[in-house]
Amino acid sequence: IASESGYPLLSGQLIEVVAKRGGAAAHLARGMDSWIEGNDTSAKLHFRVADRLEPNALVVVRYAALYLAREGSSAITVFNGQNKSAYQRSFELLDLVDEVDFKQAVPTLWSRCYILSLRSDWTGVIKLLDSRVGEFDGPERKQAYDWLIRAYSGIGDEDKANVYQQAMRNTVKALREQNNER
Repeated sequence: IASESGYPLLSGQLIEVVAKRGGAAAHLARGMDSWIEGNDTSAKLHFRVADRLEPNALVVVRYAALYLAREGSSAITVFNGQNKSAYQRSFELLDLVDEVDFKQAVPTLWSRCYILSLRSDWTGVIKLLDSRVGEFDGPERKQAYDWLIRAYSGIGDEDKANVYQQAMRNTVKALREQNNER
């Protein structure tokens, strides 16, 4: 796990021992402390251990990133230590989640869309999703369409928003038919 982490003693079997005795919550807390201090290497190590202990443990970190983006300057008293905006720091925290737990990639993508929407950065949402919408199936595709409808409406491109609205209707219809067949 930690060959590049700077913690060579915590690699291989030793990390398993530490993980089983420390608890996911302890490693999440230590990971957040490390991240706040600007030590991304240590943060990744602790996040990886937490993820091994409890799958989906990094959902907590995603919510911390959303809190940071939503609360802005008031959250800076909690997430201090760097001369960057809460907006930038929230994206950095999501980057760490993506690096540690690939299973969080899609929920992290939705978190990024939410953060961009807080600033009405609809062009940013479009850049994230427009070329990738075909990668998603079922409910994830519906979610991508929903974000794109909001984004194109947000920039005043109602024609493109209507195209995605129709595509979303077709997806919802297909999902309903699929559920009825079961």
